[in-house]
Amino acid sequence: MQSLFATLVLAVVFAVCLLATVVFLMSRLRATAKEKLDIEGEEKRMFGFLHLLGQAIEDDYSSRKLFRVIVEGMEEVLGAKGAALYIVSPDGAFLVPSHLSEGCPPLLALSPAKLEEIGDDAKRLTSYLRLTKIPADDGILWECLRSGDSQWLVELQANGGEEGYEAMLAPVNHAGRDLGVIAAVRQKSLRSFNANDYEVFRSLAEQSSFALGNSIIHQEAAEKRRLERELQMELGRASCRERV
Repeated sequence: MQSLFATLVLAVVFAVCLLATVVFLMSRLRATAKEKLDIEGEEKRMFGFLHLLGQAIEDDYSSRKLFRVIVEGMEEVLGAKGAALYIVSPDGAFLVPSHLSEGCPPLLALSPAKLEEIGDDAKRLTSYLRLTKIPADDGILWECLRSGDSQWLVELQANGGEEGYEAMLAPVNHAGRDLGVIAAVRQKSLRSFNANDYEVFRSLAEQSSFALGNSIIHQEAAEKRRLERELQMELGRASCRERV
């Protein structure tokens, strides 16, 4: 009788363990299937972004429009809370906010007084960030630019540390020239970035660097041609005056 009871107990224990294993495997399969769908969706959005970026290069978009395409495309592909692009000023003294998506958390330090002044006004915060230049070697964006490599910051304290964010940063450079920094931010309580997100981000940053570098080269060439035309016109006018 005791042997039968022991056998029944073992059978129940085995059945419970087997059920738990099956439940775990099913949950993993569902998670794996969801991750696969997420990755496939991200890849489709990435190809769409690259197509739009290629079109921007082909159509010779203005800098402002190209900045918007890059930032908003980056945000959409990664499902980020916000994205931003900062460009190095001509004198190299500042990182200038070229485009920040609506609601992008701060990527620079804000003083307690400034935080108190802004309060909970999200639009005022965004407006302030879009107008504020970052002095050389001040903060995480300059650190990323100086390092020359992308970074994944799993603990980014935004809005004075009230909410937890993480950010992915990448330097934007072309032909050995530092152009700026691009960033994507996500609120950790919603969904954290993963390794695939980081690889996609790095790829998008690399393509964006090429597009920006190409745009700058075209603009500089156009500016050079304009100055040459003005010089030729001035020389022509001077020659006319001499003959008179």
